Amino acid sequence: MPGLADHLHFGLVREVLGLSNQTAIRITSLGSSKYTRDMTSHLPEVSGWRIAPGVRAAGKYDCCYFQGYTTDKALTARPEKGHHAKFLECPDVFKGKADGWIESLYQLNINAIKSNLSTARMEVRVPLSKAKSVLLNVDEELLRSSLIKVHPTIWWSVIHHFYLLLFP
Repeated sequence: MPGLADHLHFGLVREVLGLSNQTAIRITSLGSSKYTRDMTSHLPEVSGWRIAPGVRAAGKYDCCYFQGYTTDKALTARPEKGHHAKFLECPDVFKGKADGWIESLYQLNINAIKSNLSTARMEVRVPLSKAKSVLLNVDEELLRSSLIKVHPTIWWSVIHHFYLLLFP
């Protein structure tokens, strides 16, 4: 299971978009209006990102949007009622639905150990005229060092234990 290391977002953004160090730091700093981190499940040092760089940081490919993400969330993604993942509302807890909800998450995680291999992806939105050249010459060592590899049994077991801490 791959994840993307937080502290290396800057390097990937600089490399892929062809930005100066100063610009890449500016648009990948916490607090930047251009940058959002999406924590990967339960690991605070591992996250994807979404960047809308704006005209001044669009780089040599005139990028209008750049994201890095992992596909592990596909199992729990439920974009409804303003949420982006499985959720349980307080009234449902009071109605006794928490145990069933936790059991379904547990089964989801156990099944995922065997059947869900996540991937790390980067998506760059650029004008069609530049689409054939973006992402072709990214430093291979930078890509490798930006990924964090975790065995599926550990990945999904940790998520399961995280839920158990929330709902003992």
